[in-house]
Amino acid sequence: MSDIDKDDSDSMQEHDTTISEGSQIENEEDYILPDGAVVKAIRHEHIRAELLQAAEASYDWTHPQPQGEAPDDRTAPVAFPADQLDWGWTRQLYPPINFVLEKREYKHPDYEVQDWYHKGRLVLDLNGRRMRYFHHLPVVCSTNIPGGHIEALMRLDDRTTYADIRGRMPPKMVVKYKGVLKEKPQ
Repeated sequence: MSDIDKDDSDSMQEHDTTISEGSQIENEEDYILPDGAVVKAIRHEHIRAELLQAAEASYDWTHPQPQGEAPDDRTAPVAFPADQLDWGWTRQLYPPINFVLEKREYKHPDYEVQDWYHKGRLVLDLNGRRMRYFHHLPVVCSTNIPGGHIEALMRLDDRTTYADIRGRMPPKMVVKYKGVLKEKPQ
């Protein structure tokens, strides 16, 4: 298990309100949970570079993955399931789950999907919604992630929604139009 998985999976427990005095992280904010508890939260966009760096230090894709035009607009490698690092975007390298028409041999993950906590802070998406932690989802996704990759990720655990994947993308997409790079809000 990588350091990034240990950090986030260990912090998936009930919300941790025991953050010591003076341990404030830049850009953190207070968030009120449905039960009324107030927790420290951080937006995914503010920890995106850290998450990407940690994932890339632990794993590497076997085949190059499509990325966006911005320097940090790429998908972080993840080693669950183990063959995910080998996925590619030619027919012979497609994720095997994309060829399964029925779920006969596929067992649904049995862990409880919880809010995503990173270093004791609740992770929020671009719109300020709580993000959920899944073992199989990259911690960071590119705006240019192939549709087949999205399909495979959603098939691996049918509790996954597009919002779970979209929340891991950068807040702005950089597009190239007639040779000129332009920022486009998501």
